[in-house]
Amino acid sequence: MVTRPEEGDFKAFPAIRTHQDRAVADVADGTAGRARHGGRCRNTDGSVERGPRPGRCPRQRITAEGNPVHRA
Repeated sequence: MVTRPEEGDFKAFPAIRTHQDRAVADVADGTAGRARHGGRCRNTDGSVERGPRPGRCPRQRITAEGNPVHRA
């Protein structure tokens, strides 16, 4: 999952949440998560906004040059 918290600033996080090994269900209000258990991670740094994950969502390394975004 790639986010753009600010113009020209790209962040990437796994779209699969380790808590239940399920894909992110929705992205809204600067967070991503799954409605089933209510867990939300912030799109800016992967920090947990609310439950059940005990730590940050791990960031992925990417490069953004021009239009394409690549996993580094």
